[in-house]
Amino acid sequence: MRQDIPVPRQRVSKPKGEVLRTLGIALERSQRFGVPHLWALVDFLSFAKEPSVKPFALLILLIGVGHVCAQEPTHLQSELYPLKVGTRWTYRVHDKKAPQTKADPMRNVVVAVEREEMYSENRLDKDGKAKLEKFVGYILKSTSGNKSTLDHVVVTRQGLLKVHTAGTPLTPPLLFLKLDIDKGQKTWDWLSTSGDTTIKGTFTLSTDTIRIPASKDPKDAVLVSYRDHQPKEKQVEIDFWFVPGIGMAKQRVRERNHDIELELEKYEPAN
Repeated sequence: MRQDIPVPRQRVSKPKGEVLRTLGIALERSQRFGVPHLWALVDFLSFAKEPSVKPFALLILLIGVGHVCAQEPTHLQSELYPLKVGTRWTYRVHDKKAPQTKADPMRNVVVAVEREEMYSENRLDKDGKAKLEKFVGYILKSTSGNKSTLDHVVVTRQGLLKVHTAGTPLTPPLLFLKLDIDKGQKTWDWLSTSGDTTIKGTFTLSTDTIRIPASKDPKDAVLVSYRDHQPKEKQVEIDFWFVPGIGMAKQRVRERNHDIELELEKYEPAN
C-alpha cells in the first residue's frame, strides 16, 4: 500500500519591496491616527518575521513609536483658570442700567467644563521651522434658564485662547489672558473675527483686590481689561477678574445701553 510521505512546507519569503511597502503602510496608519492603531500593529507583527525585513523591523518600530510620542497633545494648566472636566462656576448676574437692579435667580449663569477637545496650532521651533502642536482644550457650557451656549477654551504657551464662542469660530482664536504677568508685556492688541463680528481692541493686565459672594474675605485677582477701538460713544468695555485657584470670579461688560456684572456665587471644583 502506497503511503504519501509528508513533504515539509517551505517558507516563501515575500519580495523585499513588498514587505517594506506593507510596513510603510503600517507606519503611515500609525502616524495618521496619532496612536498605535490596531491594524498598524497587526501589519507590523505579520511581516516583522520575514527574513528580508528583519534588519529594518526594529528601526521602523522605533521611528513609529517616536512619531506617536511626538503626536501626544500638550496638556497645560493655569491656576488663574483651573480647567478640569466637571468643574462648575455659578454667577449672579444683573444689569446695572436695567430698571430692576436686583439679581434675578433665573438669570444666574452656570458655567461647567463639559469635556475635553483638542486644539492644534502651527508655531516655529528653535530652528525656525513650522511645527504643528496639539493642545488639550476644553468645552465650557454656559447655561442661563433654558438657554445654553458652548465655548472652546485652551491653555497654550501664549496664554488662554478662546477658539470659538457660542459655537462660532474666532479667527484667529482670541488671546484673552496672558500667563506671563510678572515678566511679559502687560498690554497687547488683538484682531479677530467671529461670524459677521470684528473684535479689535487692546487688552491690559493689572492686579486688583475684589469681594465676591462666594467668599467672605477679599480676594487678590488678576484684572484683564479689554477696550475696543470704537469711538467713545460706541465703545465696549469688558473687565475680567481671575482669582488663583478659582478662575474667573467677576466680569463686567459696559456699553451704551448696558452695564452687566457677573459675580461668582459658587465654585465647585471637579473631583
